[in-house]
Amino acid sequence: EGIQREEKGLLLTIQRAGETVLWAASHGRGMDRAIESGQCLILEYADYIPGRDAEPVPSLPPEGFLELQEIVHTNTIRRVVLDTVVPWAMTTQPRTQAERVFSLVRALERLGATTLLTLPEPVSPAALRLREALVSVVPIAVSLSLSLETGERRWTIEKYLGQTPPFPTHPYLLVPGLGAVATE
Repeated sequence: EGIQREEKGLLLTIQRAGETVLWAASHGRGMDRAIESGQCLILEYADYIPGRDAEPVPSLPPEGFLELQEIVHTNTIRRVVLDTVVPWAMTTQPRTQAERVFSLVRALERLGATTLLTLPEPVSPAALRLREALVSVVPIAVSLSLSLETGERRWTIEKYLGQTPPFPTHPYLLVPGLGAVATE
């Protein structure tokens, strides 16, 4: 939507920039053109996490967020995607997980840009704590799932601007040039 409105965006990703450009071109919606024109900036986590392979849960240094904040403000970024939020929010200390997530979400709100956070499917107790902390703090939470048996993709709204669950689950397809499209 930001690309269609010609808003500047930023994607911070664990992928290499070249891989992201190829992925964008394969999914259409003009993201590849937005990247090439500078409308959408790509940053790699590798640039933010020195020695990232040395720690089991790499954590971004505080100056990494200050750098991100400077990039957002200097470039008048309106949309930010953190793909994945794990390096910003994960901690090895269970008792501080919720506080860390709360602090991050409030800092992101102060950026003044619409922010999308992604999180891989949680497979450990620490990842489940992170997911729970995120869902409790963010205004909107959506989960995407893929059935390995049937190949069916579904999205489930878990939280929407204070409304009370349960919310319906929606099947969807990934359509080149359109993205995720509801099939119901």
